[in-house]
Formats: sequence, C-alpha cells, structure tokens
Amino acid sequence: MLGRYKLVAELGSGSFGSVWLGEDTWLSKKVALKIPHNQRTDIAKLLAEPKLLAALEHPNLVRLLTVERIDDVLFMVMEFVEGRSLRDRLAKGPVPVPEAVDIARAILLALVHAHGKGVVHRDLKPANILMTPAGQVKITDFGTAHALRGGEETVAAGTLFYMPKEQLLGRALPASDLYSVGVILYEMLTGKLPFFDETGALVIQKILSNDKPADVRELNKAVPSELAAIVNRALERDLKRRYARAEEFLEALDAWKAGRAVPEAPVLPPPMPAYEQFAHKVPRLAETFGRTSDFAYRGAWGKRGKGNGEFLLPVCIAAGPEGRAYVTDAIRCHVQILERDGKPGARLGTEGTVLDPGLTFHNPTAIAVNAAGDLFVCDTKNCRIEVFNGSGEVQRQFGRPLVVIGLHEEHGVVGFNNPRGLALDEAEGLLYVADTGNNRIKMFSTEGTPVQTVGGRGERAGEFDTPIGLAVGSAGRLYVADSQNFRIQVFDRGFRFVESWGRRGSSPGDFSHAPTHVAVTVNDEVVVCDDTDQMRLFGSGGEYIGVVTGPRSASPTPKYYSAIFVESEVLLAVDENGCQVHRFELKEKSA
Repeated sequence: MLGRYKLVAELGSGSFGSVWLGEDTWLSKKVALKIPHNQRTDIAKLLAEPKLLAALEHPNLVRLLTVERIDDVLFMVMEFVEGRSLRDRLAKGPVPVPEAVDIARAILLALVHAHGKGVVHRDLKPANILMTPAGQVKITDFGTAHALRGGEETVAAGTLFYMPKEQLLGRALPASDLYSVGVILYEMLTGKLPFFDETGALVIQKILSNDKPADVRELNKAVPSELAAIVNRALERDLKRRYARAEEFLEALDAWKAGRAVPEAPVLPPPMPAYEQFAHKVPRLAETFGRTSDFAYRGAWGKRGKGNGEFLLPVCIAAGPEGRAYVTDAIRCHVQILERDGKPGARLGTEGTVLDPGLTFHNPTAIAVNAAGDLFVCDTKNCRIEVFNGSGEVQRQFGRPLVVIGLHEEHGVVGFNNPRGLALDEAEGLLYVADTGNNRIKMFSTEGTPVQTVGGRGERAGEFDTPIGLAVGSAGRLYVADSQNFRIQVFDRGFRFVESWGRRGSSPGDFSHAPTHVAVTVNDEVVVCDDTDQMRLFGSGGEYIGVVTGPRSASPTPKYYSAIFVESEVLLAVDENGCQVHRFELKEKSA
C-alpha cells in the first residue's frame, strides 16, 4: 500500500521508474501509479514530468490525476487505460491502411495540443501508444519530454529506432516528434522499421547517413502512392523538407482521407552554385597565402569501418605537433590520431561513463590540442572536459551536468548541458567551451578554473541559439558558430563582442544550412562548415570570398562538419557522411 493506493500488479518498468496498476481504495477506482526508481534524486527532477503533464489536457493523452508523496516515496497517480499498446497490436502484423491512418491522426491531434503548450515528447513509439477496446488512442510516458521554453538543445534521449538525426545528435524539436510518427506509421503499414539492425551502432549509421529506407509500397502494395509520399516526407532527414508542424502532417492525412490533393512538400531553392574556389580577388587573402590561389582537393584519409584509421561518426578535428591530426569519433568513443601523411596512429580512449576509471568517453564531439601534444576533449553526454597527454594518461577532468534556467547560474559551479565546442588560446592559457544546451560560451583556465561566461538564448549581439563550433584567431579573437541564428559571432580576448556576420539564405555568402564549425587562418580569414558539401570562405571582416568543394564524384556526397587549417596552407575537413578526412592544399604548393 501507498497511503490509500493499493499496488495490484506491475505493468512495466523502465530506466526512470516502474508503472503499477493500482486501486484508489477511497473511490474503488483503478489508477496507474508511476514510481521513480531513485527517490534520492533532486525533487525538481522528480517533478519534471508531472509539471509538464499538468499543462496538458487532451482526450488523446493519458491524464495526470495528482502527485503524492507518502513515506518519502514520490509517485504520480495517472489515468488507467484499459486495453493494449500499439506494440502489442503490431506483434500480430501490419495494421490495415484505414486503421493505421486513424491511429496516426489521433497521435497528431495530441501533438498539436502538446506542441502548442511548448512540450516535445521525444520518445514516441508503439509501446507508448495505448488503445482502448473502443478504439481510442492515448499517448503515455512523458518521462523524456522537455519544454521548448528552456531551449531546444538537450542531451540525446529517446528510443533509437524512432529518433531522427537531429535528436540523435542532441537537438529535439517538434519536427522530431513528427519523424517518430512517420516511423510509427511506416511500421503500422509494413510491419517493419525503416532502419533496423541488431547492432545499435549500425542503426545510428543508417539514421545519420543518406541511405533511404525501403519504400512503403515495396513492402505493402496495398498502400496508395499518395499515402506513401506522406510517410516519406515525415521521414525526411532534412528538417526543411519534413513536416514542421503537427497541423501540416494532420492536414496531409485529412486531405488523403477526403480524396483531396495532398499538399506538396515545399520546393527548396537550388543549392548555391559551385563557384570556382576563391574566384573573387580579395587583397587580404593574398596577404595570407602569397597570392590569390585556389585550394585543390588532394585526397581523403580513412573510411567507414571499425579498424585503425577508420570511422563510424567522425565529428571534430584538431591539429597537433608534427603535423598530426586528431579526430573524435562520436560513436566509437575515441580519438583517432593521423600522422602527417594520413597514416593511422594511436587511438586514445574507450567508451564509458563518468563512473568508469581511466580515459573513457560517452560521446566525444570536440577537441583541442596544445603544442606539447596534450589533448582537451569535450565529452558531450558525460558533460565534462577531459585533459590527457599523448599517451592517453588522464591529467584532469572537470564538469558535470548543469541545466541553467533563465539567467541564473550558480557561481563557481563547473557544469554543462550538451557541450559541443572547444577552442584553445594557448598564449593566454585559456580554454573556451561551447555550453550548447545552455546557449553560453564559458572561459576557463587550461587547468579548469572558471574565468567568465557570456551568452544566453536570443538573437541580440552576445546571445546565442545553439552555439557549436569555436576557433581562436589572431590577437586571441574568438569565433563562434552561432548555429541556429545562422551567423558567426566574434569576441575579443576580454569576451567583449566585436562583430557578427552571416544570415540564412541561398545567395552567395549566406548559409543554406546552420553553420556547425569554423576554422581560422593566422590573418583571420575564416572557413565555415555547415554540414553540406561546400565550405564557405570569408575575409577577416566577414566579406564573402568563395567556396571550397570536395570531389564532385564522391559517393556518398560529402558533408563537412568541421575543419582545421594546418600552417595556413593545408585545410583538413571532416566528412561525416563519408567517414573520412578530406585534404585540401594550395595549388602552387601541391603542384
């Protein structure tokens, strides 16, 4: 017994807690009791889910009745839904087309309400879709949900098979839930998942790659082509091509049911023309390189795989002593060293959590290297910075999970929320960290002592929306890829704002995709990666120069996520799509 509630039978258990069928003995009524496993967790964390649910009231959502705390046990009292889950229904095979569409519509109706309240579910899957004997559909389990008011960046959460690319990388949006609905609808119509493998790492590869799932109609000829097109749009990796709002997805299904024309996906502008690299003569660039001259693609290092010198998800690159390159692999959870000629060297680190001894990572995404060969690695999921020497011996670690609410941040606390960028100012002994989930940039001494913090979510100068890549230029200037504001912000060594440039668009010099990383030459010319097959190059004042492109015949098409200059004459860029490092050289150097 928990007070007036009798525990009848355990219905299920997950990482957060267990769910019981209970009886309210006062009212002789069945209820569902959700009891967190760790009752010692901070009360604010225990109340996070019920606070979100309290704002929601919809016939297609399981209702929260109350929250109780009895004998130091906190638990939620929820509506008990008679019936079965969609997962149980799918165990019998595909769902007939009309029924599948009706279930998807009910889910979307609930999402229209939830998203309108600023709540993203983040773990939509058949096990969390309940169906009554009368056919009513109800969404349950908001344990991983989050409120958009607190920022769009989060640690990655959800169930792998139903997660879109952006959520897998730690960014959950309303459109992320719509992708999950697309997977559920695909599974109902075909009895299969669009991306499946017994090995989780291979599922991640499929989600992050450009591979397309088998067409719905190949697996079920009874599915009309118009409905298959709706599913395909919901499964788009590109956010601009996917349904952005639940209302849009719902409108498409309603139009199909009524026999009306289904609204078409938006026609996006063509990609920026592949202008000849450095076609515009810019005097400042001549000062840097001796004369205005093109970069030429000079080959690739590595390939997709699990061997030495191979990658599953290369993310960030840094240059170190003797021309070495250091590449973080977010899936294999280590740092791969490449010698000057591209031959693989040592691999440092293994997968692990903050509780594991030695050099372990849970999701290494950013890296910086000093002249002595000491490595500074940003471990996104463990929310910490690890410092170790070239032999892999840990020197120090600092950081812990910390979510900043509003403008308040406890003074002196070294913590992060989904950190994804690093830059080293070795001359001054400073380390900059992009605390991406908190929309802040934090300055530390290289020993890990907090020095200063700037930022907060917004569009004004000195504010950020998903800052990721960082680079330090001449005189200690800090360059920040302010990703979702589609701009680069520049600060001086005193953390004072200097300038910003860039905007979202398809004209030369605009960013068609959100910028992810920056690389800076000694004279502050800047290369910006935006996860496409072109890197934009700008002068020191933000003036557009041209683009750097990789091999046109490459398959899959390159996606440059990060880059680094080596001695201002060689550019190394991480192609996360092809799992390679591409090398570019000045033509007169490589001739």
